[in-house]
Amino acid sequence: MLDELSPLSGGLQRATATTEDAVRALAGEARVDLAGLPAGAAALLLMKASRAHAGPMVVVTPDQDAMKRMAESLRFFLGETEGDRTEVLHFPAADTSPFLDVASDRRATMDRLAALFHMAEGLPWRFLVVSAAALIRKVAPREAIRSRSKCVRAEDELDRDELVRVLADGGYLRVPVAEDPGTFAVRGGILDVYAPHAPYPARIDLDDWLVTSIKYFDPDTQRTVAETDSIFVHPVRETLLGEAEVALARQRVRTLCDDVNWPTKKTLALLEDITSGRMFYGLDGLLPAFYPALQTLFEYVPGDARLVYLDPVACHRVIRDEREQARNDHGAKVSEGAPTYALRDHYLDEAELAVRLEARPVAAIHRMVFTGQPNEDASPLAVWEHCDEARVLHLGATDHSALVGELKAARGGTGREEGLAPGARNAQRWLDAGMRVLFVARNHTQGERLRSLLQQYEVPTAGKPEPYVPGMIEGRPPMSAQVSVGALADGFVMPTEGLVCITEGEIFGTKTRKRAPKKQKARDNEAFLEDLRQLEVGDFVVHADHGVGRYMGLERKSLGQSQFERYVGDEERYVEVLVVEYKGGDRLLVPVTRLNLLQKFAAGDTHTPKLDRLGGSTFSKTKGKVERAVKQLAEDLLKLYAERAAAERDAVPPPDRSYAEFEATFPYEETRDQLAAIEEVMADLDAPTPMDRLV
Repeated sequence: MLDELSPLSGGLQRATATTEDAVRALAGEARVDLAGLPAGAAALLLMKASRAHAGPMVVVTPDQDAMKRMAESLRFFLGETEGDRTEVLHFPAADTSPFLDVASDRRATMDRLAALFHMAEGLPWRFLVVSAAALIRKVAPREAIRSRSKCVRAEDELDRDELVRVLADGGYLRVPVAEDPGTFAVRGGILDVYAPHAPYPARIDLDDWLVTSIKYFDPDTQRTVAETDSIFVHPVRETLLGEAEVALARQRVRTLCDDVNWPTKKTLALLEDITSGRMFYGLDGLLPAFYPALQTLFEYVPGDARLVYLDPVACHRVIRDEREQARNDHGAKVSEGAPTYALRDHYLDEAELAVRLEARPVAAIHRMVFTGQPNEDASPLAVWEHCDEARVLHLGATDHSALVGELKAARGGTGREEGLAPGARNAQRWLDAGMRVLFVARNHTQGERLRSLLQQYEVPTAGKPEPYVPGMIEGRPPMSAQVSVGALADGFVMPTEGLVCITEGEIFGTKTRKRAPKKQKARDNEAFLEDLRQLEVGDFVVHADHGVGRYMGLERKSLGQSQFERYVGDEERYVEVLVVEYKGGDRLLVPVTRLNLLQKFAAGDTHTPKLDRLGGSTFSKTKGKVERAVKQLAEDLLKLYAERAAAERDAVPPPDRSYAEFEATFPYEETRDQLAAIEEVMADLDAPTPMDRLV
């Protein structure tokens, strides 16, 4: 039974509709006004509505951060994995206005092109999450994106040079190794390409004109991850470099320059930049020159797609700010007398946006509900900010802002309770009220820590942390909390659904992720090769059998021919050898196949070693002396470790709840090696023998 004074009871009293009511409304064609839906709860509701609504949904957020968080939460509830992100597309706004002479962010541009390609090609998707500023910015026409994209299939014929041209025209960078999105590499019959929408770079193996295989590979290890039947490659820049686009751009830019009497020298330099295909400052402002007409996202989105506003008041404020900033930048450009396109060539105005919104079903999720009709002189968009109070579906959901404040105060020692007590107390209260409680951790390690802490606070938990899958907690009796692993951005309390979701970040605070280092080469031969690539003639090297010598370079030596080989006409064979000079001028030829016998001499720049004599005994004596010293050291170490193993001590008490809370709230996310080191140290502390470990 819910306490009449509890927040859960208050949420139900505020609710004027059920989740099913909202889902039915969103599946229809009429306008829908919703309230009492924080971002996380909105993601869950939209996921449920997408099952009933045949068409996709366009979710408009006020800013980039809200866009990323909404996309993340939708992917969580849909059960999308890291390698398969085709149901939820995101379309970030450009980081600058087109009238500034600055370079746009290449990664954001590639994300936008990936979404445009997906829609232009007619591939299936369920959600497009777009920031408000990006909604009004015009883009390259869909037919241009399609014409500069290509599908490569295994067992099909392919002109390698044509594909290279398509990639170059689409803005891909040709590099020695394709390890970053938007790059490609060519080595004979092998072409590596990293499309921005792909989880890994793909290796296309060609046998003359035939594509024999297509494999995704890890860019760090170069090892195959998976094989695929086909891949799509699409442009990674909006100003495409095909002959038709460049010719049209040159013609239009010349006219633009003539209209403002731009100096001839500057005009020719600008035309040369366009012809060369280089990215230059101010190129984004010339986007309309490359195509007969630009389009908007509405031309990419199917007609049956429902548009969902998250906080329409905030979205429209961002749209006005974006246009105002662009207007100021455009005015500065005009005052300089520089060639530039008009604001309408790059942006929709508010009236044009209103017309497009009226042509499709719209849902508004209001943060604040404004009833009645807007003023006569209000913006054409104000109609979606106001609504009829009787038609608003209020679901009574709340976020965890109050709880997050309590937990932050508790962690800082300024609250009434310590540690994670506020979270545990609320979790128990939710369970007692008959709610299903789902805690979401970013990874299994944090999930186990969270589950352990909840148990220490006597909060019942069910099972081990598992990756979230749709329907995981639906129909489950609310007897214990569930800990799941996933990437939910925002938690919520949703009484009409009988559900509470709370994230690791809300419980422990946000963790900082460190960039993973590049994987190290594993094989010894590769290490030898790295050293030898740095060798210069005259450097000292050490041979495993003959000792210190001086590297004199590479030579190509003939292996000679037998009479039979000469008789049958076999070609003479050659081998590459490293030449190492020893004392007295003797030379040793080391085939490249025996590189593992050589190492670069490393003893500091100030020390000049003495050369050993080839075939002499000096190096063998030194080697023997070192081997005996190493053997003696090993015996001493074994004796020392035996004595330490025989020693005993009292074990350190096991970690208590305070340690577990410190571990869980540590502000950095540990690497795999750090976690292993922590586990090994804790095992040593539990042992009855002295710890002998240096971390």
